[in-house]
Amino acid sequence: ALGGVLAALALVIMCFIGIIPVATYICPMLCILICAVVLRYCGRRIAWAWYAAVAILSLLMGPDLEAKALHNVEELSGERADACSLIGNTLACWVLEDGQYRAWNVDLETLERKELFSGNSNVMYLNGFDTIVHWGTMFTGSHFALEVDEAGNVTVIDLATGEKIPVEGFIWPADRYQDFLWECSPDGKRLLISGGEIGSKYEYIGVLDLVLEYK
Repeated sequence: ALGGVLAALALVIMCFIGIIPVATYICPMLCILICAVVLRYCGRRIAWAWYAAVAILSLLMGPDLEAKALHNVEELSGERADACSLIGNTLACWVLEDGQYRAWNVDLETLERKELFSGNSNVMYLNGFDTIVHWGTMFTGSHFALEVDEAGNVTVIDLATGEKIPVEGFIWPADRYQDFLWECSPDGKRLLISGGEIGSKYEYIGVLDLVLEYK
């Protein structure tokens, strides 16, 4: 009877793990103290059985709400993806087929898929997430794609919504420089664009950010 009452108490304590983040570390220690009481008054054999019962019931009844499910990208998308970008609760993916991009996104809460664009050969920039840690942060992928027409006019495509917004006063400068590079910020919201002659100093530096302003 004592073991059952203390097991119920320990189970209630373990359920706080899914409510209070710091409880992940505190609650198991409290339960160890309760287990010590069971060991003292009920013996080692009952204490091991008590420990196993509390552990199993805690796993079934008190899951950690912060634990996230693992998703298979192909199952979510219904097809293969060359790369993806994680934007909040939205997963944006794309494939390159015969020189043309096709992109879509999936809402990770509703698992609904939305087409972003297809047959697009004017996409100049797309960058998916990787597992390399940059300055202590894992890159989750860019939040936008850049579409450039023949005249060099740039349009930003929001990968979360599919909205296309032209960038006023900015002409894509790639044709003017032999050494042309772009690098996305770790949070995926800003794009550094630089250009110059090979082996020489930078002659051009620009930044595009998600508020769709050019500086």
